[in-house]
Amino acid sequence: MSGEERVLVRSLTTRIGDHDRRHPWRAPGLLLPLAVVLLLVVAVAAPEWFTALAPDAVDTDAILLPPGPGHWFGTDQLGRDVFCRVIYGTSQSLSIGISATLIACLGGISLGTAAGLAPPLPQRLIYGIVLLLLVRFRPQGLLGTI
Repeated sequence: MSGEERVLVRSLTTRIGDHDRRHPWRAPGLLLPLAVVLLLVVAVAAPEWFTALAPDAVDTDAILLPPGPGHWFGTDQLGRDVFCRVIYGTSQSLSIGISATLIACLGGISLGTAAGLAPPLPQRLIYGIVLLLLVRFRPQGLLGTI
């Protein structure tokens, strides 16, 4: 092996070795989205950690206040803190969305498993029912024509 071949082999193995040693959690574009998702999960689990006020607490002395240190998003016509209401509303919305997604996943996994393990006649029946549901409840333009 000549000197040039050794340098080429060494540079290739160094690149491969360095790539293998990189930790996947240190990827530059991973930490910020992961932090946002973690923050949303915590907001769903415990919205009271983000605000000390109750979302339906009425304060007649604070009606229609502009945003400030005491009320980050201001107050509404009844003196309720808008930031607090946004946090609690986000928590409820995300809880409903996650629940609906889990129910849909469980239904899809159940139907898919049943169709995969069933004899040919029930397979066709399940396929037909799913196809009818897709055609009936599809958003316009998403699936095209079936």
